[in-house]
Amino acid sequence: MPRSKKTPRAEPTAEAADRLLYRPLPTQKRLHDCEAPNVLFGGAAGGSKSHGLRWHLVRICAAVPGARCLLLRRQFKELEQTHLLALRTEVPPEFAAYDGSRQRLVFPNGAVLQFGHCNTDADFASYLSTEWLVIGVDEASQFTPYQLTMLPSRLRTTIAGARTQYALASNPGGPGHLWLKARFLDKNPGRDEAPEYDPREWVYIPSRVADNPYVGAEYVRRLEQLPAEARRAYLEGDWDVFAGQVFSEWRREIHVVADTFQPPRDWIWIAGLDWGYANNGYYGLFAVGPDERVVLWWEWVFRKLGAREAGEKLGQVIIVLKATAAVAIPAPSAILADDQMWQIHGHDGPTLAEQFQAGLRSVLGASCPPVVAAPKGTGSRQAKLQLLHQALRWEADKSGKVQAWGMPKFRVAERCGYWIRTVPALPYDPRHTEDVDTDAEDHAYDATGNVLLSRIPSWRRPEPSKPADVHPGYVGRHRRSRDPEDNETEDLVAQAVHDARDSDPRRPGRGMYGLNRFRVEMDE
Repeated sequence: MPRSKKTPRAEPTAEAADRLLYRPLPTQKRLHDCEAPNVLFGGAAGGSKSHGLRWHLVRICAAVPGARCLLLRRQFKELEQTHLLALRTEVPPEFAAYDGSRQRLVFPNGAVLQFGHCNTDADFASYLSTEWLVIGVDEASQFTPYQLTMLPSRLRTTIAGARTQYALASNPGGPGHLWLKARFLDKNPGRDEAPEYDPREWVYIPSRVADNPYVGAEYVRRLEQLPAEARRAYLEGDWDVFAGQVFSEWRREIHVVADTFQPPRDWIWIAGLDWGYANNGYYGLFAVGPDERVVLWWEWVFRKLGAREAGEKLGQVIIVLKATAAVAIPAPSAILADDQMWQIHGHDGPTLAEQFQAGLRSVLGASCPPVVAAPKGTGSRQAKLQLLHQALRWEADKSGKVQAWGMPKFRVAERCGYWIRTVPALPYDPRHTEDVDTDAEDHAYDATGNVLLSRIPSWRRPEPSKPADVHPGYVGRHRRSRDPEDNETEDLVAQAVHDARDSDPRRPGRGMYGLNRFRVEMDE
């Protein structure tokens, strides 16, 4: 009996996948139609992010002969449970063959979808030796910022008409939270981190549990029963909150004021400084009202500038700001800096604070504000944390609206994107649960804390007689010192300014730098 001829098998296509194997949800279809080089899909739990991302890569492999695509999860167990097991029921062998020994899906058109994980640094490094058409990262917030930055460097193709893409899916939270939020939501990763950043190339496609009709009511009820912060992250897909977040009070719609806000004339202006060279340094200009309300009105972020150079640059920036701002900006009463700027390490020359003050004065002259050491002593980090918690606190009325009486004491101008991006994203220190994680990007937080710790409502800037040429580091022949445990801060700024402006030529400690150390020895 003659054998019947087999019908030639047609190669799979993306359309065939949608027709026979996969019915994309509307939000998933937005992902599949997105042509941006970088796309983030997700936000809330239950929105079918992992399923949509997996089939996004399957469709590309089916449509592009010879394509090489990569889909990653952080841990192998997560990869196996979320993707590898699902492949055996979702993809029939005639559509694509799964090679379990090499953890990849091979298509008849020569395309390959490789699955991988990053349990170790060696695992991660192995994916950097191959070029990929599309890299998909599932639960991208669990990857480190370094990994998320390095992966797209391996995107390259010589296939005519094909486009490379970095496709990610994630809930809020995790080590990569801030990296994702800065690029896809805030659209402001900073020039140092991403000098070639173009916000048009980074697209966020939100997906929530309400977008998935296949999720049961019981799953939704479980999300609704989560604690408030987790509920905002996993039910609402709110990227301003995540598990382990320090400042869970933060609400962008409540705490951010428009750039058109003009502080009344009777408000005080004060500045906070967190020094940094290899890491970011931060200068924030704060307006303080008589009712103790504080608005961060302007910020300046700098990096890899010497202390004197940073002072000079800030002076130049202040001059430009005063000339171009829509509101009259007086000189701040003082610049509150961390006392580490006055530390001495194996030398007897000027400290960082002295150099910074010299650079600032060389540009601003007699109108230069004094650089003052912020109060610091036992428990100051915990006190700083509690002060900002109290300042961010708000209260809604019975209808859920925040009236004027319930507004927070501390707010931030919309122009201060670095503060908005970094401070709400700070996690707790896993070793010291009463403090923020100092390994995180806490520079704007520290500068803000310097101001809040310094009893700002009582500050007024006295009129100086004339600047003194006083060496800041010496009394007689001995360098001045300050007990770091001393937290008596009464009249700190008034005394510091008085010291800075003392014009008595016979005062001990006059020196060659023309500065003042602004250290205040409290009377015992």
